[in-house]
Amino acid sequence: LKESMTDFAVTLGSALADLGDNPFANCRLEAFTATETETFNGTEYGTETLTFAISDTVRVIDGHLYRVVPDGMVLVTYAGTPQSVTVAEGTVRISDMAFAGAPVTHVITPYTLRAVGHKSFYRCDQLNMVTFTSYKAPALEEAFDAELFNSMDHIPATGMYTFTYSESGDPVEKAGLGVIPYFMWNAADTPQNVYYGASFVDYVGLAEGDLVLVRPSNGKQYDSFVWGQYFATVVNGAAAADDVTLAAIAAIDALPETVSLADKPLVVAAREAYDRISTVEQRALVTNYPKLEQAEKRIKDLEYLENGEQTETEIQPEAEGGFFETMTPAEITLASLSILLLAAAAVFACLYLSKRKNPPAAPAPAEAPVQTEVAAEDASAAEDASAAEDASAAEDASAADNTNTATTDQPSAATPEQPRRSALPKLFATLRARMAARASRRTAARSLAKFSRKKKAKLSIHIPPVVTVILLSVLALAAIALIVLGAVNGISRWDTPYTELDGNGYTVKVRYD
Repeated sequence: LKESMTDFAVTLGSALADLGDNPFANCRLEAFTATETETFNGTEYGTETLTFAISDTVRVIDGHLYRVVPDGMVLVTYAGTPQSVTVAEGTVRISDMAFAGAPVTHVITPYTLRAVGHKSFYRCDQLNMVTFTSYKAPALEEAFDAELFNSMDHIPATGMYTFTYSESGDPVEKAGLGVIPYFMWNAADTPQNVYYGASFVDYVGLAEGDLVLVRPSNGKQYDSFVWGQYFATVVNGAAAADDVTLAAIAAIDALPETVSLADKPLVVAAREAYDRISTVEQRALVTNYPKLEQAEKRIKDLEYLENGEQTETEIQPEAEGGFFETMTPAEITLASLSILLLAAAAVFACLYLSKRKNPPAAPAPAEAPVQTEVAAEDASAAEDASAAEDASAAEDASAADNTNTATTDQPSAATPEQPRRSALPKLFATLRARMAARASRRTAARSLAKFSRKKKAKLSIHIPPVVTVILLSVLALAAIALIVLGAVNGISRWDTPYTELDGNGYTVKVRYD
């Protein structure tokens, strides 16, 4: 497209008011540059820059030429040789043939883009991807082309069509492009009602290759018939700012740089526009939100200064930073000491209550009777066992008497005293065995009671006097330090002015009473 070029130079002056749509169409341009001069130690140094303002209405951004319009900017022409181009934010339109014949491979457009001019990317044979970030697909402009109309080589319908040249009267047969399956007879009486669009690479119906369209995942109107004729592959990218989010962004942009009380309605309106955004994903796209926060804070402080007291307003800005980020070092020290004081008091209280609940056990007297050495339940069990043994012994004695009586009733050659003497040793042996078993059980019960008393003594906690003195000293010192630092902090901040929003040109004076 730009094979035959004639070299020439153009100088754009500071009085330039308008460029028109694109005076440099089909021109191969070097990047627009300017030289910025700086003086250092009496020597001037020149630095070449690619972004500068030519006049109030003409700008150069990244070496490309833009013109200012009431609602944003228009990219007039591509310049230089970069293969990847990001169109400047605030651009609402790309001019006719702005990139025509350029060696670009990837172009990224801003969310503000509304229109792509006729043949903007025509014959960009190396172009393989275009990324759109606007919520609604920009309009694809196309202009009438008399040569294309008369050539009869661009019939969009399907099939073969015969025409007769008016000059010679000879019939000519042409094949349709097959863009649509029918002849639009209701729009024209000849098949020459063609598509003139050639926004990307080539005309509709003639575009070939695998051109990739990256569109917002929530984008609208990117799936139209004409868009499908240019792009073979469609990829969903990040979500774009929708109409509600764009309205909030515009409302915040409309706020003045230095806000006064007279601008409060604008600030409130911007806050209401932002609050209408319903999702976190969309709110994250409001990149100028800090400007709204600063404006709200300034309005609140100006009202404070005007009224002499803090008043409630409709503006409720979100708190910035964490709790400790808003504290002075002295206040952080006070808070730390307070936490230490409470922790020490809690430990001391727990130890004291534990001592009251589990007092140490007194040692048992050396000559205490058996009942005082045995636990209550063990003593009761021992008494029951003793009574059972006595009853058993009595039964054995009675049985022995009965045996003796039965023996004396029988005739025998022995004397009457002999059977009784032979039964008494057995009775005494049985009684001694039972008494020994009884003593053994009593010994086991006493051992169990001693073990129980030792276990209870181990569970009780005894606080030495030295530990008590140390804990009380720490509590007292922490309390004294808390009082002293609190007083010093209050005195040091008495009648101290400070800047609420650094760099915004005003100071809020606060007195701590």
